[in-house]
Amino acid sequence: MIKKHWFLWSLLALAAVLGVVVWGLLDTLWHSMEAFEAASETGAITEYFAHLQAEDYEPIFASSGFEFNEKNTKEDYVKYLRDSFGTDFSDLRFAGRDSDVAGEKIYRIYAGNTPLGEVTLAPHDGDRDWRVSAVVKYADPVTLTAPSHVTVYANGIAQTGGAPFSHPDFSGVGTAFDVPKQVTYTLEGYLYSPQLSGTTADGTVCTLETDEDTGDCTMFVAPSQAQTAEYQAAMQEFSQLYACYIAKDTSFARLKAKMDSSTPFYKAMSTFSNYWYNDHSGYEFRNWELFDIECSADG
Repeated sequence: MIKKHWFLWSLLALAAVLGVVVWGLLDTLWHSMEAFEAASETGAITEYFAHLQAEDYEPIFASSGFEFNEKNTKEDYVKYLRDSFGTDFSDLRFAGRDSDVAGEKIYRIYAGNTPLGEVTLAPHDGDRDWRVSAVVKYADPVTLTAPSHVTVYANGIAQTGGAPFSHPDFSGVGTAFDVPKQVTYTLEGYLYSPQLSGTTADGTVCTLETDEDTGDCTMFVAPSQAQTAEYQAAMQEFSQLYACYIAKDTSFARLKAKMDSSTPFYKAMSTFSNYWYNDHSGYEFRNWELFDIECSADG
């Protein structure tokens, strides 16, 4: 009986030892499979979106390869990711392909059947270690023209390096007048179109106009009250002289005194014939209105 009990106890001990060994092997295998899955392409993408879901952004920043600067902050980048991929990843799907870069993969991300954006997977520190980053598309470049004496700001940052600009409206102006000095800025490399503003040296805030067709922007300075009065008087006087000359109510001598003789407009007026205009005994001006006065240059 003693031998029989000893044999049973030995068998139980062996079974226990074998159980511990098997459990250890299964645990090691399980963790190896987890590590294998985490290091796979799908595992890397799943982990990326798990960080995004949890608002754990530092690992995302670290793997993005994105250069954060005054144009694009980390806050801008997070907003871009949220705008692109949303916040609900409960039905996350993706489909991959090789990119034009050797060893790199591109995955199209879906929420169900709805395409969202793309991420790239690049090898990092080994064949099975992937660096995941979102594929970003920058906003269209913005062209801004402003007077040379204006300080232009994009997202509150002063801009430099504007290129001299000659507006075609002044192409016919001769040397008798100073053509407004303007500069053009090309604003690009932003995830979102920048907020634009401008001020003069005395702190005057500029107005901004955007062409609806091209998206190009032009910045102006509103004239002072004294300048407005001066401009209004000059424009009213010239426009009335012009109308009177066309209608044969004044001589060309009075009109040309207000003009630059080297301009195409002067030449057109000097050869203009108003003989066909009907004779009349008088004239008057009504409903004079001057609006949207803007300065394209200093003074």
